Amino acid sequence: MRLPLEFHFDVAEVSIRRESAAGDMVLSRKSTEWKGLLDGVAQNVEDSLLIERRQREARREPFKGWQE
Repeated sequence: MRLPLEFHFDVAEVSIRRESAAGDMVLSRKSTEWKGLLDGVAQNVEDSLLIERRQREARREPFKGWQE
């Protein structure tokens, strides 16, 4: 994406996130620290971020054929 000159960043990579309240896209400098990532996740905690895992039950005997 090309940005107007007055909005250019002085870094090679940026982070993109969506503000949940307004739905706006926000560009920011890519964090090199975990704290920045964790702060961003903490700000956007919603039930919609939780994904239920669908996993079938294992129908096999894990030790079938094994002998000591």
